[in-house]
Amino acid sequence: MADLEDKLSGEYIFDINYLTQTVEQISEEIYMVIVNLNYISGNSYTELITRHVEIQTQLENILKSYLKDLTDEYIINYDEINPSLSESVGNKNANLGEIKNQLKMSTPDGFILTTYAYRRFMDHNRLWPQ
Repeated sequence: MADLEDKLSGEYIFDINYLTQTVEQISEEIYMVIVNLNYISGNSYTELITRHVEIQTQLENILKSYLKDLTDEYIINYDEINPSLSESVGNKNANLGEIKNQLKMSTPDGFILTTYAYRRFMDHNRLWPQ
């Protein structure tokens, strides 16, 4: 939680992937607290497990609704980038695209692997737990 508060202070830039991983990590830790509390109390707090699942489902739905607004392309050329794509290409790439396309300044030609491509790679290779 302290790390999230530090990031929220504005000195750091974080994205939906950071938020998703942090929510997942906190949820796992809370679940273990609930399991251990039930263990030492003779299952006096089993309702906490149900409530935890409900909250986790709500959080996942919120994050999924946010992710569905992102592009589902793997690669985007710098010529096609604008500031509205910052969550899909990252802030630095969105800024570079804006410099190239809005300000018509000289920038390197190239393309970007999107955050969607990254998520698909991580999912396909089951790398999220690591």
